[in-house]
Amino acid sequence: MNAIDKSKNQINRLHDLFQPRLHEAGVSYVELIILILTIGIIMSGFAGAIGQALENPSQTVRIQQASELMQAGLESISSIRQHNGFAAIPNSSSTNLTDSFVRTITVVDDESAACPSAVAGTCKRVTVAISRNSKTLAQGELLLVNYDP
Repeated sequence: MNAIDKSKNQINRLHDLFQPRLHEAGVSYVELIILILTIGIIMSGFAGAIGQALENPSQTVRIQQASELMQAGLESISSIRQHNGFAAIPNSSSTNLTDSFVRTITVVDDESAACPSAVAGTCKRVTVAISRNSKTLAQGELLLVNYDP
């Protein structure tokens, strides 16, 4: 093969590099449109979530306050049990108003499978619910067990 044939061969290879190849896989317009639509749908979901978070930051503060009140209610019942014994916590339900929140504490006997004792009356389930404007913002439960019946 002489020098002229080599240079023609190289030119043909360069020409082939820049020619569109219809038989090879690539990104079509349909695939591009589907990709753009998918990204748009995902971004609109994020925009909605961010907008909602920015629109109502006081709701987040209320939920945090309600969670803290719920935790304080559970800790107060736990403290009463620790200092005064299991018998100091009767089955009852009480409601009080704290800074525009309504805290409801309910104590009931629990004989479910969650109770580790087989003796009746040795477990109590304490439920603390915090609500505002009739909407529950936080709720927690505590299982008290009397190991010395």
